[in-house]
Amino acid sequence: MFVKLLRSVAIGLIVGAILLAVMPSLRKINPIAVPQFDSTDETPASYNFAVRRAAPAVVNVYNRSMNSTAHNQLEIRTLGSGVIMDQRGYIITNKHVINDADQIIVALQDGRVFEALLVGSDSLTDLAVLKINATGGLPTIPINTKRTPHIGDVVLAIGNPYNL
Repeated sequence: MFVKLLRSVAIGLIVGAILLAVMPSLRKINPIAVPQFDSTDETPASYNFAVRRAAPAVVNVYNRSMNSTAHNQLEIRTLGSGVIMDQRGYIITNKHVINDADQIIVALQDGRVFEALLVGSDSLTDLAVLKINATGGLPTIPINTKRTPHIGDVVLAIGNPYNL
């Protein structure tokens, strides 16, 4: 067994040496580009503006289910948060928040409360879309259509999952 290991290492070293000799481009070391930050900027990073813009659109999502031990009364089983996406009342939340709900209740920051309908959900991404029928203006999360998001971008997740 030790002989097989030595033979494999020797063959690997020989193949590596041949590749380096035949393909000199493999010998070049390309430095990794590291983003440079201006260390003279003493302004602390803050999400204050983003939170103030988005917070009014954050809602509480209550999952109410029948409790067989309490004479089939609806009781809150889980509580999570969501975000109002547009003026028509579409809300994005997590699927695990509304899983197996008999009734979904949405509470807005301004105190209004609505029953929500489940439009659709996806277990793989743990996302669900709800719809409320609200009269009057709804606060919505601002979407920047001028900038395409990319992998690695800094994001901020805000919510109120524990109703604090």
